[in-house]
Order: sequence, then structure tokens, then C-alpha cells
Amino acid sequence: MVGSSETGGESWRGRYYRLEEVQQHNKSRSTWIILHHRIYDVTKFLDEHPGGEEVLREQAGGDATENFEDVGHSTDARTLSETFIIGELHPVTFASSYLSGNFLQNKGELLVWLDASPAAVCAWTWAGGRFSQCEGI
Repeated sequence: MVGSSETGGESWRGRYYRLEEVQQHNKSRSTWIILHHRIYDVTKFLDEHPGGEEVLREQAGGDATENFEDVGHSTDARTLSETFIIGELHPVTFASSYLSGNFLQNKGELLVWLDASPAAVCAWTWAGGRFSQCEGI
């Protein structure tokens, strides 16, 4: 099996990537995609993907969530996909994507609130059943 060989953990938690970083990984030698605000390195899976390499290459460097969900992947495929997670999309990145005034919309499991003052800007997010704060953005 390809992917992470980490045992029993989510070593990727707390690793954040900005969209600009993900967009640089759009080649066959380094192929990253975004699914539900998580970053996946699928480079080693290109040759094994049942739908073909081209399906993943078309989504490389971008958000593949909608296409992933439209296909209706099996439970086994979803479980396998978790082995490729390398991090999460930085809160600033998805905050800027959903900004509507000061309140950021609820996008499925994600609720984001931007708190802007002259002293600081913070992004509060609710994802995966937890609130997190990104200070000094």
C-alpha cells in the first residue's frame, strides 16, 4: 500500500499549507490535491488510481472535493485516501475564499469567523469537531 506509514495517528494535524503552495504541486513528479480542506500528496498513487492517472492530474494543485464527491467513492477508497493526507489548508487561505463581510459562511463541516481589529486579525475555525485559532494573520 502506498501513502503514509504512520501508525495510529494523524501526524499531519497542525501542518498547514497555503493555496499557493498546493498550486505548485501540479506535476506528475509532485501531485497534491485538496479534499475537504485537507492536503493530499497523491504522487505515488497516480499509477494505481482505478480511474486513471489523468483524473488526478486534472485536479492537481487545486480543490478536488466536488469531483471526488460526485464520483461516489467507496468506503474503502475514502479510507485509503486518508493515508495520503499531509496537512490542512491554512485557515487564511480558506478564510479568504469564503469571506463575506466579517462572517465567513458555513461550508459543510467548516465554519470560519474572521475577527479584525486595528491590532490583529484572527481566524477562528470550527472543523472536525474542534475550534482552532490562527493568530497574527
